Amino acid sequence: MIEEYKQYYSMREYLRMLNLSDHHHHLHHLPLQQRRDRERERTRGREKEKEREQYEAAMKHSSSLSYLNGLNSLRMSDFEVAHDSFLRAASGLDIGNDFLFRLCCQNDREEGPELATESSELTSEGQAEADINERVRWKEWEAKQRYFIHIMRLYESELNWEMAIRFARYGLSDCGDERYRSKSRFRSVLWSCIFKHSLTLLRFEDAYVAMVSNPDVDRQRDCLKTLVVGLCKHGKVKMLCELPFVGWLDDVDRTLMDKARTSDICERPDYYHVLYSFHILRGNYRQAGQVMYELSQRIAMETHPKTVATWQMQAKSLLLAVNAMRLVHPKFAWVVRKARQLRIGDLIYDPSSLSWARSDHKEREKDKKTTDDIALPSADDKALPSSPKRRREEENMMEEEKGELFQAPSLTSTKPNTTSSSIAADREELMIINLSEMEKQYALTLAQLEIALSNENHPVGLHGITPEDSLSLLVRSGYYDKAIDLASVFHLDMRQIFERLTDKYLALQEREEGSRMAAEKELERGRIESGYELLAEDFADLSDASWQILRDYLQKFDSAKTNYVYHQVVAEKILSSDPPIRRLPTWLMTSFLSKHPSLLLRILLKFDLLEECASAVLKLISSTEDEISKSEEEADGKRNNWVCWLPYTAIDQLMIEVERRKDDPNLNSVTRATMKELFADLQVALDTYLTRVKAASHQRS
Repeated sequence: MIEEYKQYYSMREYLRMLNLSDHHHHLHHLPLQQRRDRERERTRGREKEKEREQYEAAMKHSSSLSYLNGLNSLRMSDFEVAHDSFLRAASGLDIGNDFLFRLCCQNDREEGPELATESSELTSEGQAEADINERVRWKEWEAKQRYFIHIMRLYESELNWEMAIRFARYGLSDCGDERYRSKSRFRSVLWSCIFKHSLTLLRFEDAYVAMVSNPDVDRQRDCLKTLVVGLCKHGKVKMLCELPFVGWLDDVDRTLMDKARTSDICERPDYYHVLYSFHILRGNYRQAGQVMYELSQRIAMETHPKTVATWQMQAKSLLLAVNAMRLVHPKFAWVVRKARQLRIGDLIYDPSSLSWARSDHKEREKDKKTTDDIALPSADDKALPSSPKRRREEENMMEEEKGELFQAPSLTSTKPNTTSSSIAADREELMIINLSEMEKQYALTLAQLEIALSNENHPVGLHGITPEDSLSLLVRSGYYDKAIDLASVFHLDMRQIFERLTDKYLALQEREEGSRMAAEKELERGRIESGYELLAEDFADLSDASWQILRDYLQKFDSAKTNYVYHQVVAEKILSSDPPIRRLPTWLMTSFLSKHPSLLLRILLKFDLLEECASAVLKLISSTEDEISKSEEEADGKRNNWVCWLPYTAIDQLMIEVERRKDDPNLNSVTRATMKELFADLQVALDTYLTRVKAASHQRS
């Protein structure tokens, strides 16, 4: 029995039982006073014996002394010495070391209910074991794990994160039965501490390793969010994109998107651009386009009034969205958005055109009409109209596109001064934005940016600018290339562009110095913006350069599809100028005759330019005869179908007017003689032409 007490109880308990037995055996044979004196002596002896035993126990278990030395060195900020002492103390930690063992149990209660529950569960499980040695080994391993956590907390209190990480790794590398390691929750606590302190020391790769090594999935998810946000705040976007995140890509995407939607668009870091880079590096171009398009929507809705900086942000985000979508197959180059149509007073926001506009009663009634079907655009679809497509979607479509639906951003503190009751969300609806509509929005935004740059005082803000208004402002500012691009994308009428260019050319012909200088300045800006880089030796003056710009625009953008209406605009603008110009430029006459001669003759007749009209008819007849001769030579005696055509109606009107004036007594003799000569020349040319056409027709029939 004595040996068992020695084995399972401390030396103090053994000596206490011996003293108690001796006291009861001898004390009753002595007188009362002697018994009292003897009791005092024995009490003093027991105290001295206890002190001696404590000293011997401390010396016997040197790990306790090492711990105390390490604690003293830690308080003196001698961290390396403390590290060595704590490590020596860990090597002597066993179930017989009452001091450190009780310290670990106290640490168990301080760590919280999680580790305390772990201890009780494993202890009860160990008590079910038959072998007492197994129980002892388990308790010693558990105590050592708690000891390392205790030392780690001590270094944390001294803000020494490096040492805290080191002792956490000691706990993870401690040798123990794999069964204990797999059952214990200490590993998740240690890995979480390593992650936290590695992130504090900006060791992001070590933090990532600690995160993926943590066996607790919930702790992994929390660490992942912290790691992603930390990388973004410290500008480690490249590292964020390069880390593999195996099995966690969706969580990273969700974390970045949540941070982007809940943060201000002007704050840094810009989570939208981080998420865009994250998707681009992994080849997810459609998701990257969706992210940047949502950013453009938020900028359009949350920044009022607009400034040059906000226009640049919006244009950049739309350009990135368009470029990303162009890398996607046309069948999938579209975005499904969940949007609200917002009104502020009588202003209504149109997400398709990214602008605020005033709406009347009819437009509101028209907007209330919706359809029940929705069609997804395909590669064979034509470009959709510029008006927004808002249609109801079925429940199953919403489930399939759940990951692609963007929440419409709400107005922030940058919204206009209105009461909350004046802002109303009309309805929840789905919008399909395809690549062509994104390109339209980018063209419009770029045009508004140019307007803002040319005139920063212009009220480009809450009320928004329609494509037509933007075209007018671009033309007025002299950005003709930008105006042409905008009109081409939105299929707008370009007449005002050609009218403006013609006006500036005519202004160069005027004698007023102020008007001429203004025209030269605007044409010079338009010429440089168009990229011509014309040199002085190429043209005699700036007017020749402006005609070259106008000529290039007509050749490129005026065709049979437009019925050459822009040629007509330029010609009529020149002939209706003040002071009047009685002759069209030679290049314009040549272009007109080769493309739409009847329109040219009607214009000349309209402005009573009979001599110019007759000269054009003679040239037209001559060129037609040349075509007939060329066709006959190519036929070489073979039957060949050929077509020749003259604007007989306009020619007849010219002949009637010339014939009337050659005999008009109200005209002077010189004019009547000129008209007679023109009439004769026209008559001869027509008779010769008709005779030749008749002969050629009989020959081929």
